[in-house]
Amino acid sequence: MLNRAFSTLNRNLGLILIPIFMDLASFLLGLMTIGFWGESKVHLKLALDVGLPSIATVLEQNVLASGFSFNFGDGVGAWGFAFLLFLLFFVLGAYCEAGFIGLLYQAVAKDAPSTLDTFLYYGNRFWLRFLGLNLLVFLVTIVGGLMAMLLFVFGVIAFLVIFLILRIKYIYWEFTIVSEDMGVLEAFNRSKMHYNNRSPEMASIIIKILVANFIAALIVNFLWSPVMIFIAIPIYSYVATGLQLALMCNKLELSDAPPYFPTE
Repeated sequence: MLNRAFSTLNRNLGLILIPIFMDLASFLLGLMTIGFWGESKVHLKLALDVGLPSIATVLEQNVLASGFSFNFGDGVGAWGFAFLLFLLFFVLGAYCEAGFIGLLYQAVAKDAPSTLDTFLYYGNRFWLRFLGLNLLVFLVTIVGGLMAMLLFVFGVIAFLVIFLILRIKYIYWEFTIVSEDMGVLEAFNRSKMHYNNRSPEMASIIIKILVANFIAALIVNFLWSPVMIFIAIPIYSYVATGLQLALMCNKLELSDAPPYFPTE
């Protein structure tokens, strides 16, 4: 399945332009606003993201405009502008993720080439759903994280474990929204059913995603520099997109996942 995914990607290299554009724009704006900061670290990270890949997944220190770090020392104007950039990328990210997953779906289900028209079609059709989904996950993560901090180290570890388990259990959530044209909550329940009917290949794909993110986090955070980030963005985008294609292949092979082909 992995060979099929990367073979499909090599025929549709335009797919990786979306995560590359988003990360490069976010990184450049981050450099212009908050600058490059932090130091080399040995960082061990298990991360499992579905949808639009981002180098932010493996970064221990936030240097992207798409992330938001609050620092009173920067002044109200500085963090206010950073927050506006965060909101901009939050909305733009929802649109790009909807279009990106639509391209994944078309590439796997119909072996269709990645085109701007297809990207815009799926972006226009699904961006509000992904905005709602991302906002819901963001709020749950914030509230859950704050509650976990009350229990100190044990609470934080428990929160991370529970979050990872839920991420695995609802691994098809984002893909179900697009591939079956469902609302956020409807797709949430449907994705649980898909998980219950999962194939053995799903575990293999998840392990590969975790290992790839673990290795990327180790290298990028240890060789911490702007040049390293610039080099890592296209490489990470290629590998992560190939793994997302593998997950989409796996999802569409489920016997309980009816095909959905949109009509414009």
